[in-house]
Amino acid sequence: MLDPDQNVRQAVPEAAARMTGRGRAALREALAAVLGKRAGLMSIAVPGDVVRLRGWPEPVEPVDVAVRGRLAGRQSVVMAVGWCEAGADTDALVRPVLAAASAARDLGAYAYLAVAAPEGLDSGGSALLALLDGGEWATLPLLVDAVGTQEALVPGRLKTAPIAEAPLRIGGEAWRLRVVAIEPDGGEVAVALPVGAA
Repeated sequence: MLDPDQNVRQAVPEAAARMTGRGRAALREALAAVLGKRAGLMSIAVPGDVVRLRGWPEPVEPVDVAVRGRLAGRQSVVMAVGWCEAGADTDALVRPVLAAASAARDLGAYAYLAVAAPEGLDSGGSALLALLDGGEWATLPLLVDAVGTQEALVPGRLKTAPIAEAPLRIGGEAWRLRVVAIEPDGGEVAVALPVGAA
C-alpha cells in the first residue's frame, strides 16, 4: 500500500457499491475487502484487528479495519467505522476514533474514520459527526456525553481532513459514506473511555 490516502480514496466508492447488508459490521467487511485488494503483496487488510496502544487500559485494543504487513505484522492503516441511523447515539464512535488517533500517535499508522449516514444528516450538535467536516479538534469535547469507565492516555488534539465520500443505497434510501483522515495534533490527555462498541 504505497499511498494510503489515495488507496482509501479509491476504495470508498468501490466499498459503497459492494455493500450488500446494513450496519457497521457489513460496512467494516466491505471496506476491508476492498482495501485488501489494494494492499499489495506484502500487506493484508484485516477486519476487526487489534493494536497495542501506549497508556490504554488493555494490552490490545480492537480497531474496525487495519492494513498490516504480512511478515512484520505492524499496522500501516487503521480505520474506525461508524453506522449512524437518523437520531442515533454517536457515543459508540468515541472509543474507535480515539483508538485510531492513538494508533497514529504510537505506530505512525495512517488513521481514518469512515461513517455511513442517511443523505443530508447533519452533525446535529454531535462533535463526533462534526469531525467529518474536517478541522482541528480538542479531544475532551468528544467525550462530553460519553460515560467513561476506563482511563486511557489519548492525543489531546486531533486534525481531520475529508478524504472521500460516495453514495450508498440502503433499503431504497439515499445514504452517504464519508471518510476523513485523523491525525494527532499535539499533547496528550488522560480520559475516561466508554466501553468499546461491538
